Amino acid sequence: MWVIFAAFFTYNITLSTGAMSRIKSMMSTLSGDRRIQALAIAWGFGGFLESAAGFGTAVIIPATILIALGFEPFFAAVICLLANTVPVAFGVIGIPITTLAKITELPVMPLSLNVVLQLTPFVLLVPFLIVLSVTKSLTGLKDVWLPTLVTGLCFAIPQFIIATKSVQTRYGLQLQTPVELVLAS
Repeated sequence: MWVIFAAFFTYNITLSTGAMSRIKSMMSTLSGDRRIQALAIAWGFGGFLESAAGFGTAVIIPATILIALGFEPFFAAVICLLANTVPVAFGVIGIPITTLAKITELPVMPLSLNVVLQLTPFVLLVPFLIVLSVTKSLTGLKDVWLPTLVTGLCFAIPQFIIATKSVQTRYGLQLQTPVELVLAS
């Protein structure tokens, strides 16, 4: 409950101080390209909000920014929901994973590594799905396939390295390849 309270409190402060308007204007100046706006706001900013606050803020706040930029409201919500499919596993400072670890009585670090291994293909796929949703065609990827790939890699690589190093440090495992990671977990 404290996390939800803090999220609403922070959001209301940003509204009353005018910071939300500045955030919206800053996000709109990133690019005039709607595909890049959707990636930066729904995927990037939404992923950050999921890790910091969770509980719907990662969909609500980026969707309102996208609506302010001219996206149709229902469509903005769908894009943000799509973007939030992967970050939610480690949302709100890892509450879903720690809860799963407590319920199943499994160690958190290997469980986290397993989740990362399962999510990595989706981490790379979802940014492309966001762009395809915005453009509604494969030709929409023509000019932005590289930034879209980089967006997925910027999420996947640190997540993979941190999960791997955490398991190696905590359990003393020396894992060299993804195949060994899967077999060890």
